[in-house]
Amino acid sequence: MPKQTVEPVFNRRSFLFFLFTAPSAILILIALVVLAQYKQLHSIVSSRPAVGPFEWNAADRSRLDSVLGSLSAFSAGAGSDTLRLPASDLNLLGAASPVLRQERLYFRISATDTLLIVESTQSIRDQKRRFSWIFKKVIPEEFQYLNARLEGLPTWQGGRLDFAPERGFLNGSKVSKVTLKKRNGMS
Repeated sequence: MPKQTVEPVFNRRSFLFFLFTAPSAILILIALVVLAQYKQLHSIVSSRPAVGPFEWNAADRSRLDSVLGSLSAFSAGAGSDTLRLPASDLNLLGAASPVLRQERLYFRISATDTLLIVESTQSIRDQKRRFSWIFKKVIPEEFQYLNARLEGLPTWQGGRLDFAPERGFLNGSKVSKVTLKKRNGMS
């Protein structure tokens, strides 16, 4: 006996139901995604800067001249084959950087026995990236700082001092390993 097939019947009620629920379901999904992104954005901004501007004094300026001379001699191959830079000297180099000064990006570098810790702060208002205007509009005035903390090891390759982060945090929220690998090799 041949199997009977049932032809679908066009029903106006089911079509109208689909017509009204499909767009509203899509809008609900979009609203949920926007809400989740907004909450995530608020979790990575802070009301207080973690690092403030570097305060220069005469001793720091003379030490900077000495550090720059040591770096030049080391890069040229004159003198020792070893360069030792304590965290305080790295802080001086960061504070003297014209790029960091122009971007109003503040760094503090410290070291443990096994890791180099780099902390940074930049105001949302000082961001100059492509879509930063969106953040400036969305984030309230009281939450205006991006504070980052990276932990890793420095390397010297090809005349460049690079930093390879192993762990990262934005305002205390852990950053994924994938994100750190995308930003690997910070000079």
